[in-house]
Amino acid sequence: MKRRSNQFINITLPIVGAALLSFVAPTIAHDHNHPKLVAKPTSGKMPHAQPDHSKLTKPKMPDAKMRGHHHHKKIAIPAGQLVPKVSLKIEPDAIKGWNMQITLENFEFTPDRINQESQTTNGHAHLMLNGRKIARLYGTRYHIPKLPQGKNILAVVLNTNQHEELTYQGKPIAGTVIIEVP
Repeated sequence: MKRRSNQFINITLPIVGAALLSFVAPTIAHDHNHPKLVAKPTSGKMPHAQPDHSKLTKPKMPDAKMRGHHHHKKIAIPAGQLVPKVSLKIEPDAIKGWNMQITLENFEFTPDRINQESQTTNGHAHLMLNGRKIARLYGTRYHIPKLPQGKNILAVVLNTNQHEELTYQGKPIAGTVIIEVP
């Protein structure tokens, strides 16, 4: 059975602390001979030449709770407060992986206050790889053991002690970097 590789859509969003955040969102790749991905009215197989993909039965994605992911509330930086900024420096590790250094302005990591009252000047961060959370960060340095081949977008998004995502003018406060891995 011949399978098609995943196809991707490139999406670019403005982010505070970085010019642009681009991430790659997968589209649904499908196998025309897969019995669960065929048009309902057909006999069970969809020939590749059939142009109408509008009636494909798409596999049901698990809800966010089942995927182990949940959405946090957002909290805006109040008027008059200095807006936090995040910048990232990532270098290849001498042995394996990548070393990331985070520089913060107007924000500090406070791991000893996690789950306590929220303040917009301190908390923790989420490390995102290609739009997906891979770690919670409580300090300015982090080792990434491995990145997938190709274009990778790493983002560090600031959060309060109560896990609310910090925003400014409706956008997450984040630093981003793009790494090409051969």
